Amino acid sequence: MGFAANNAEYDQSPDSFHGTVATLTTLLRYATTGQRSTPDLFDVFRILGEKRVIQRCLHMAESLEAVE
Repeated sequence: MGFAANNAEYDQSPDSFHGTVATLTTLLRYATTGQRSTPDLFDVFRILGEKRVIQRCLHMAESLEAVE
């Protein structure tokens, strides 16, 4: 998906990646909960369910496209 597995990999070639996996989890956390800090994402996703997680991520993606 274009994210570096760790900071060392990202630091070696930042232009090759969108960010780190930590960046991705932050985006997913905010897209699904609207918060920067939450309990473990696995638990959050399990409670919300696959359908709601996907809906919320798609809504965030649509919102970002509208800004462009």
